[in-house]
Amino acid sequence: MEKSKQLIGFRSNGIWTLNDLQSFIKSIEEIYNVFSAIKIKENQDRKKRESFEMMLKTYENYFHKYLNYPMCIEILELQRRILEDYLSGNIKNVPQFPFFQFSPLPIFEEERKFPSLTEIYFNISSYQSSEELINIYRIKMASPGGFSFEGIGDIIKEFREFIKDIWYRNEKERRYGQLEVIDKYLTIQNKYENSNFNLPPASSEDEIRKVLNNGVNNLKRLEKEKKLEDIGNNIEYLPE
Repeated sequence: MEKSKQLIGFRSNGIWTLNDLQSFIKSIEEIYNVFSAIKIKENQDRKKRESFEMMLKTYENYFHKYLNYPMCIEILELQRRILEDYLSGNIKNVPQFPFFQFSPLPIFEEERKFPSLTEIYFNISSYQSSEELINIYRIKMASPGGFSFEGIGDIIKEFREFIKDIWYRNEKERRYGQLEVIDKYLTIQNKYENSNFNLPPASSEDEIRKVLNNGVNNLKRLEKEKKLEDIGNNIEYLPE
């Protein structure tokens, strides 16, 4: 994960209640943490795929060295295709690998479960270091005023693009609605989800959709009440 820092900003107006401030900061933190969880999930699943490929390579080397017969090589290639289908989510279970008591998958303890995106999000403090948290960079409580927050560069980039997509959707996307834009960002991690050896049900992302949707709705409420000013156009605002 990219460790350089970047900023995201919001221009404010009017009188803010304590509840306004608390709900605003909570929404910013929750949206940031969703994208942080996605990055963590991507990294975990990439490592699992690498581990799988290393194990499969070991078996390929064995076959070519000791069982280098056309039929055996064909079986090996068939098993590779089956395993790719498994990793892509097209089949639920992996058939027993021929000639062996176990399949050429990385062997993990039964009790060790790979966390879903939702599980990572709701336990995000266990995965983030202090330098990966989003921090308040600057606040100017005035009218006009504003807020800026600092976080990991690639996560802030995703956050900003997400906000721009919500506020500046094209006509086609606008017809589909806000939840479809949210789903577009969640499908970014689906290709990594396919390499999970304990695939969670699709419904496991429903809570993440709610987090993003509620966060956006709260920002829109503050904008509608004239307490935040044109969010999409001020996403790089830095208060003086």
